[in-house]
Amino acid sequence: MNWIIGKKKYLEKTHKEYLTKQKISNLEFALDYLCRAVNRDVFIIPPEKEKDHIEYLKKEIEKTLKMLKS
Repeated sequence: MNWIIGKKKYLEKTHKEYLTKQKISNLEFALDYLCRAVNRDVFIIPPEKEKDHIEYLKKEIEKTLKMLKS
């Protein structure tokens, strides 16, 4: 019975990691699309932590959106 609980926790952790990686991928796609729209060249060296990586991408997207508005 314990192996079932362990397997469930592993699957939950794996699913959460998958969702985080998918979110990062989506944000990178959005940033790439917006940068092309405003002719902005961007070279990204993201932070190692995924949480920091997501925040970094959000800030870059906001900067690019401001360029699009002006």
